Amino acid sequence: MTKPLRIAAVYAHPDDGEFFAAGSLTKWARQGHEIHAICATDGDLGTKHAGASRAELGRQRVQELGRAMEAIGGRPPICLGLPDGSVRESAQALKERLVYHFRKLKVDRVLTFDPWKRYEIHPDHIEIGRMASEAACFSCFPLLYPAHAAEGLAPSQPSEVWFMAPTQHRPN
Repeated sequence: MTKPLRIAAVYAHPDDGEFFAAGSLTKWARQGHEIHAICATDGDLGTKHAGASRAELGRQRVQELGRAMEAIGGRPPICLGLPDGSVRESAQALKERLVYHFRKLKVDRVLTFDPWKRYEIHPDHIEIGRMASEAACFSCFPLLYPAHAAEGLAPSQPSEVWFMAPTQHRPN
C-alpha cells in the first residue's frame, strides 16, 4: 500500500455515512487509512415517534455514531451542532467549519452526498454535499478564512471528492 490516506466522510445526520457507505469506510480503515466522520447535525428530528424527546434522540444518535465509527475502525466523530432540517440555512457557517477541519486534518479524500443526484429530496443531504464539495475545492486558498492561519492551520486541499448514495438504486 502507498501512504495511508486521511479520509473525511461528511454528512448531515449521524447515520448517513454508515447507512450509505459503511462497506467502503470499513474497507478503507482495514487498508490502514485514517477515517474521520464530520457530521453537521445531531439528527434530533430523525424519528416517526411523536412523543420522542429531540434532545434525548440527538444525544442517542451521536452516541450511536461514535460506536459505529469505533466498529468500522474510524476516529471519534466530529459533530458540528447545526440544526437538523435546516442545514441549508447554515450553509456559509458549514462551509467555514468544513474548510477548518479539512485543513486541520489535512484530508486527502472527502466522501459525501452527491449534491447533483437526480431525485434527492432531502435538503440537508443536498446542502452537505454541496458545501463539502465547495470546501474541498476552496480549502487551498490562504486568504479564505484568515482566522484559520492565525490558529496555525495551513491551506490544504483534498485531492479527491467521492459521492455516496445509490444512483438509480445501484451503488455508484
